[in-house]
Amino acid sequence: MTGLRDAAVLINQTRERVTGAPAYDPELTEESYYDNVYGYYGYAPFWGAGYMYPGYPYFV
Repeated sequence: MTGLRDAAVLINQTRERVTGAPAYDPELTEESYYDNVYGYYGYAPFWGAGYMYPGYPYFV
């Protein structure tokens, strides 16, 4: 199967939610930047205490 589905990344967020997220900057490597991104989407950072990988089918 070829086409758009093969080239697409599917996420469970609206376009408005994604465009309102903190801006991506590959030069930022500070933990506070990642805390803001994870917090915006309501997830605990993977390095934090109590983190659990998302259940199937979100993590394979």
